Amino acid sequence: MSIEARCGSDLRDFVLEKLYSSRRVTIISPWISRETANILLDLSSRGVEVHLITTSDPQPYHIRGLGLLISAERRVVKPGKPRLVKTGLVLSIIGFLLIPLMPPVGAVLVATGLLMVFKYRTIYTEHYYPRIRELLVTSSKLHAKLILTDSALGIGSMNFTESGLLTNIECFAWITDPQVREQVIRDVNTITSTLRKNAVDYKSIYSMIKHVEKHRKK
Repeated sequence: MSIEARCGSDLRDFVLEKLYSSRRVTIISPWISRETANILLDLSSRGVEVHLITTSDPQPYHIRGLGLLISAERRVVKPGKPRLVKTGLVLSIIGFLLIPLMPPVGAVLVATGLLMVFKYRTIYTEHYYPRIRELLVTSSKLHAKLILTDSALGIGSMNFTESGLLTNIECFAWITDPQVREQVIRDVNTITSTLRKNAVDYKSIYSMIKHVEKHRKK
């Protein structure tokens, strides 16, 4: 069995070297940060298949990191008819102006105009999706920390955060024994199926992101 281990601070290069030389990377970390989220996006842009399993813990630094990994897109569910919507608005305005002089006529125009606006408006829905291959956010009490690459298993004390990679005193080891790696992959697959039962949808995470950013501006 081949094991490379390091303890101390500034383990960034020791950890990232294997990630950047892999085609597929799976990371389990209860917390991430904006800096490490950008690393995952950079890996993905280089063609690495990135899978992340993490928590929905409301720590602001963690939520901001997740914010970089989730995109929101406004999609049209039902196309509208802008000209008819505009006509409806005009009728409504005219109706409001006529109500003092001709109440029945004004009320009919207002009702007709509002009905047209409602009927012919464009209807959208928000679609949320991860910017990496897979992002599983769970409400389970996840405390495991590991990294799987094409050829190695990385395990240790650190979260995949900037402080975990740079400033905290951590211990981390790369194990390249194929049998150990395959056993851990089987274990991870079993754990993942359990974690999916408590998966948090991206829309909820996006709401948390907006809440964190709102308080940040204050």
